[in-house]
Amino acid sequence: MLAGGGTAGHLFPGLAVLDALADRHPGPVEAWLFGTGRTAERRGMAGTRVRQERLPAPRPPRRPTGWPRFALQLLRALAHTRSRLRAIEPDLVIGLGSYAAVAPGLAAHRLGIPLLLLEQNAVPGRAVRLLAPRAERVFVPWEETAHALGATARCEIAGNPVRPAVRTRPPRAVARRRLGLSPAAPVLLVAGGSQGAHALNRAVAEALPAIVARRPDAELIHLAGDDDLGALRARYRAARLRVHLSPFLRDMPSAYAAADFALCRAGGSTIAELQVCGLPAALVPYPHAAGDHQRANARAAARTGAFRVLEQHDLARGGMRRAIAWWLEAAHEGEQQDRSVRRTEEDAAVRIARRIGEIVTP
Repeated sequence: MLAGGGTAGHLFPGLAVLDALADRHPGPVEAWLFGTGRTAERRGMAGTRVRQERLPAPRPPRRPTGWPRFALQLLRALAHTRSRLRAIEPDLVIGLGSYAAVAPGLAAHRLGIPLLLLEQNAVPGRAVRLLAPRAERVFVPWEETAHALGATARCEIAGNPVRPAVRTRPPRAVARRRLGLSPAAPVLLVAGGSQGAHALNRAVAEALPAIVARRPDAELIHLAGDDDLGALRARYRAARLRVHLSPFLRDMPSAYAAADFALCRAGGSTIAELQVCGLPAALVPYPHAAGDHQRANARAAARTGAFRVLEQHDLARGGMRRAIAWWLEAAHEGEQQDRSVRRTEEDAAVRIARRIGEIVTP
């Protein structure tokens, strides 16, 4: 049972672990998702065999006056979730983070069902903080995350699980052909996350004349979300730049394979996928992320040397010019080396699936 989700960044690590479990298990693996029903979740689950059920998922309040109402909502959610867990009888519950994981996690603990947690970020979210003392294991990406959770949480530093399709992405030429891009042009991937990112969209739109001036043959893959799509389409048409523009892309492996450089938010899952693909990036932390976790992610990732951190408030003050220069530099370096050589260490999903086999016996 997967519990949580809401965004692709929470959902995809859970799906990666399911794939790894299916590879290790001799028989069929039946899986459910107790989620939020949000658009990003529905898109991410399309094509999978995971059964989905939307459960009550009250949000913790930000003001003290909201706690009595939240407590009542949580009690109702717990009663409903406990009933569903008794009916389905899962061997384990894997919390994916987000407020939607709270009721299933607490209910699993009360029913004696093993609870495991996946935390994708350097700063753990409130749901994981609440559930961590009740979990058999908390799989985290960095030491910073384990330190933040403290001694009461049984943490293992496993990295972030990455979907198998990302690891087995197509060759660059094939990926560019799929996306309608030229085989030899410098290509920038702009990705604001599963919900899009207005600040990135605006910065890129305003930088299009500068891109044309530097490299009129440049091309982009721009995942913009839904709200800015029409305006961006007009700006690209006016700039006469070739672009694969869409609100959301299921074939992210092709996007990673086709690009020379990425301009994106600093979610933990995004960083893990960039690392697996060997794709350099300018990480723009979302400044209002809970606990400022994206900035912590970006700083942790930047220590590897493959990423640069660009603050959102710098986008309009020379930041985009620097990002364009980094992109064109990466495109030039990509021409000089074999980008098919990637990180070869064992995938976090495989490590976690093996540990699940040691912890849980169906």
